[in-house]
Amino acid sequence: MTPSTPPSPTPAEAELLIARVLAGDAPPKEVGQLAALCKTHPAILETLVQHTLTERLLQTTLKDPHGTLFASEITLRLSPPPIVPFPPTPREDLPSRVHRSLRSQRWQQRLLQTAAALLCGGALLWTLSSNPAAARIERTEALGALSPIQSGRALQAGETLRFDAGFVSLRFQCGAQVLLEGPAELRIDDAWHGFLSKGRAVATVGRAARGFTLDGPGGRLVDLGTKFAVSVEPQKAMEVHVLEGLVEATAQGQNTPVRLTQNQALRLEGGTSEPLQTTDPSAFVTLLPPKSSAAPRFVHWSFEENSTRFLNRGNGLGGKNGQLQLHPAPGTPQTSALKGPFGNALSLQGNGTYAESPFRGIGGAAPRTVAFWVQVPSDFDPRQGYAIVSWGSRMQDGAAWQISINPVPEEGPVGRLRVGVNRGPVVGTTDLRDGRWHHCAVVLYGGPKADVSTHVLLYVDGILESALRKAVMPVQTDTESPLAHGIWIGRNLSITTNGKGPSFRGAIDEMFIFDSAMGQEEIQHLMQHNTPKRL
Repeated sequence: MTPSTPPSPTPAEAELLIARVLAGDAPPKEVGQLAALCKTHPAILETLVQHTLTERLLQTTLKDPHGTLFASEITLRLSPPPIVPFPPTPREDLPSRVHRSLRSQRWQQRLLQTAAALLCGGALLWTLSSNPAAARIERTEALGALSPIQSGRALQAGETLRFDAGFVSLRFQCGAQVLLEGPAELRIDDAWHGFLSKGRAVATVGRAARGFTLDGPGGRLVDLGTKFAVSVEPQKAMEVHVLEGLVEATAQGQNTPVRLTQNQALRLEGGTSEPLQTTDPSAFVTLLPPKSSAAPRFVHWSFEENSTRFLNRGNGLGGKNGQLQLHPAPGTPQTSALKGPFGNALSLQGNGTYAESPFRGIGGAAPRTVAFWVQVPSDFDPRQGYAIVSWGSRMQDGAAWQISINPVPEEGPVGRLRVGVNRGPVVGTTDLRDGRWHHCAVVLYGGPKADVSTHVLLYVDGILESALRKAVMPVQTDTESPLAHGIWIGRNLSITTNGKGPSFRGAIDEMFIFDSAMGQEEIQHLMQHNTPKRL
């Protein structure tokens, strides 16, 4: 049988039904009735859409007693924003095309069709129910086991997320996804709107969530279907970097937005906006390390052998080339074993002695985790900071991978964990120069565009470091060319073939190299048990 068309209600009846649904007072039967009416009565559907938009404006008004944000919202909808005076690019006509599309009759029709699809699919039951969740936490990383912020938790309008370190990925009810990096503070205003008062965030907004708004002390950002990164500094200045698509930015107290497209950046401070010369995607983590249920592949040197050759005790990597050979410096005695966290450890005196493996390590921008114990003497000499472990070839173009104790004050605090070479280091914050054993882990994982979305996370004693990020160059570790060498432990990449140059002084134990990106829980298990968690 063909389903019958619902009888047409009077305008007053339709208004009353819409009001009950929007207020959350309607039972499921009436919500279903409204969904059926919207499918067959375009005028009722359009009325519902207009009332929903009005509800959003009223919420903005209540949270903004001075009316600044309300005026900005009206301005964004009624007035075409000016084009920001950036240098011309081949894509300079994109904003005007997108802007016209957003205000065209075709866009209005798509909005109505989207609303109808939501009604028919039952999404209205969650969206318009009494006291609905405005957002939901999808995943956390490195917050700590005792953190009250847990995956799956629903967030109500008006609730504020605060955490000192780590990452939180959440999805607003409108569909926008936001990845927060601590220390951060984000207030959930409603299903389409948040206020970032501290920290870094990356927002990914699909077509259905266009119009998602992120405010901060410096102004307002309205996303028109894109991916953008924003940071709020301690001085309350804001920076927005557009990674894809189109964003409209309005400085605090102003009514005129500025449009930004891909690879454009803007600084919002003190009621003014200033274009930045370049974007800096490397300063933002745009996704979390992927989770895997497969057993990890790795090489492992425990340094238990009281000899110059150390066996590979790992699984799946290195094979017959996984052994490690000690090369004592000329005229020096064989390095003696030292007591480490798990049995014997490798002691190096900074005199040119190092160890080498034929295994060439992890190449390109492939994910990797390097974990080990290290003991750095309190009388550390910066010339003896290079290098704990390294492989690859040239230092100049990202073709090498090197983990050290930072010896260069200009690139970060001395004595901290460091990864990278030449113009692209990432430096941690924990001073390791205390003569004690510390567990260190460096995680690299690539995004969809490995040249700009490759990220490095540092862990010391199982805790995520608030790393000092510099302009991290693309990682393309060379393991294939004739210039590439095997893994070195204790030898700086800049040491020439005659063996002269700085080398590491300190002790190393339980060196693991994985071909996957590990999370904090796995790193802490490795630190405590000296074996990967998934084995």
